[in-house]
Amino acid sequence: MADTQHRPPADTPPAGPADITGILASRLGQRRTAPAAPAAPAAAPAPDKVPASAAADPGAVPRLAGLPGQIPVGWEVIEDLQAVVSKTLSAEDPDKLLAEEDRRALARRLVRNAVAEWSAKYAQGNAGLTQEQEAAIGTAVFDSMYRGGRL
Repeated sequence: MADTQHRPPADTPPAGPADITGILASRLGQRRTAPAAPAAPAAAPAPDKVPASAAADPGAVPRLAGLPGQIPVGWEVIEDLQAVVSKTLSAEDPDKLLAEEDRRALARRLVRNAVAEWSAKYAQGNAGLTQEQEAAIGTAVFDSMYRGGRL
């Protein structure tokens, strides 16, 4: 009985691509005219003007400097540090005899040491990193090893 609601009458010609497009467009239009969600409180001021290129290209996301947790280096640095730490971790526990919790603690120590060494080399030619920035890099390296990377 419910099936008859979806079938057109017998004398109706079969629907073509244009008919299907029209049906889908009308259904989407009905969903878009649904009641709007309540307005969000104006906690942060809206940007004055969005560049036309950013509005035209949804892939163009502006860099938001200074956000909490943002790493001050490129992802390739994180990958290089991860490779160094993974190699050292494999050398220190080649048979993986440590319990998982102990292995992660060892990995944290190795990450901290690798980031400190890298940061010292980095500071020779650039402005030195703050303690928070080093911690963010260390967290990114550890996350890339144990928590799914930059997801």
